[in-house]
Amino acid sequence: MNSVLADGVVMVRPSSLEYNTETPDNTFQTQMPLDPSQVRSLANREFQELATNLIESGVAVEYLDSPEGAPDAVFPNNWFSIHEDGLLILYPMKAANRRRERQVESLKKSLKHLGFEVKEILDLYTTYEAQGEFLEGTGSLVLDRDNRVVYASISERTSPNLAKIVAQKLGYELVLFQSMLNGVPIYHTNVLLSIGSRFAAVCLDVVTEGREALESALERSEKQIIKITTDELKAYCGNIIELRSSKFGSVLVMSGSAHKAFNRQIKLFEALGCKVVKADLTTIEAIGGGSARCMLAEAHF
Repeated sequence: MNSVLADGVVMVRPSSLEYNTETPDNTFQTQMPLDPSQVRSLANREFQELATNLIESGVAVEYLDSPEGAPDAVFPNNWFSIHEDGLLILYPMKAANRRRERQVESLKKSLKHLGFEVKEILDLYTTYEAQGEFLEGTGSLVLDRDNRVVYASISERTSPNLAKIVAQKLGYELVLFQSMLNGVPIYHTNVLLSIGSRFAAVCLDVVTEGREALESALERSEKQIIKITTDELKAYCGNIIELRSSKFGSVLVMSGSAHKAFNRQIKLFEALGCKVVKADLTTIEAIGGGSARCMLAEAHF
C-alpha cells in the first residue's frame, strides 16, 4: 500500500435493501411508498450506475452479493477496513441485522483479486459487540492516511475507547469530537467529514464539542478546507470520497443529490485535480440513509 488514495473498491449489491427498523439513530433514512421489489429494482439500477461510472473512470471494482436479511449490506465500509502490511480490521456493529453483512472469506477473495493480501486480522467484534460497544468502520472513523490522523465523532455507533484502540494499532493521532443534527448525535463521522489528498470537506456547524481541536487538526493537515453547510450535509455533501484513477489520476465520487447541492465547491474540487464522478442514488439514500462514500469500501494495492 503506497497511496493515500484507494486504487479500487469493494461494493455489495443492494439485493436485500429495505428500511432498517433496527437503526432509528440514522435520521437520514426514510420510508418510501414502494413495495420491496420496486425498492430493489431502483436500488440495483442506482448501484450499477455508480459501479459503471467508476469503472469507466479508471477505478477497479469488486462485487460481493448481499446476505439474506441484511438490509444495509450495500454499505460495506462499516464492517471492515484495510491497512498497511496486510491488516484487515473487522468492526463491531450496533444493529444485530447489520452483523449479518460480514462475509470475511468472500471479502478476502475479492481483496486478493484487487491485489491486497490479508496477512493480519484485528477482530474487534467478537469481544465488543457482546459488551455493547461499537465502532462502524470508516463510517465511524475518517482517516487522513498521509498525515496519519483519524477523526471520530462520538455516538452510539462510535465508541471513543475503540477509536483509541484502532488509532494506537495504526499509529495514528486521534481527534475526537461530538456533533448533533436536530438534537440527535450524528451517527457516523463520514456524514460530516471527508478527507482527500488535497482537501478536507467538513460541516463545522454541527460540531457541538471539540470543534477547536478538529479545526486545529485540519489546519495542520495543510489541506484545502472546504466548508459545507447543514443543508449541504443533508444532501450528503459530506459523504464523498476521493479515489485513485488510472485514467484521471484521481476522481471525487458523490451522489447526484450532493452534486446538485454543491455550488462553487465543484469548481474548487476540479481545481484541486479531482475529476468528479456522480450517480443518481436517490433510492439508496432515502431507504438506507447513506450515500456514495458508504457504498465504497476502499482497497489499496
